[in-house]
Amino acid sequence: MYALIRSICLVAAVVAAATLPGSVLAAPAAFEGLVVTCPRYGQTTVTSPGDGPFTPAFLPDGNDLLIPYRVDYTLTSDGSSVSGSDVKSASLPADAVTCTFDVTFHIGATAYRLTGSLTAVVRGQP
Repeated sequence: MYALIRSICLVAAVVAAATLPGSVLAAPAAFEGLVVTCPRYGQTTVTSPGDGPFTPAFLPDGNDLLIPYRVDYTLTSDGSSVSGSDVKSASLPADAVTCTFDVTFHIGATAYRLTGSLTAVVRGQP
């Protein structure tokens, strides 16, 4: 999951570079976490220990993992948007849930809004 979010930030940096000619951009800092809204958890921050595109994320209770299967996103800035998705090549379990995210961040003076959904399963200690 981290790799996907970083890829989205890279797209934002490329978009920023294209829309702000001559600007110098530093690489965005790695995400510490991502605020998502999920059934049973409400709005919460998930964190991921790895860089793989479908690396599980820890839910704040410390015992449950959010295991992603699909991510759909739209990155918007200055009236332009880029949308995409990433799908795990595995069957989606019947108990999958859909979480949403809506994050605004800045690169230089330009604001970017990242919105989307994450289809995942929650696994943890019974």
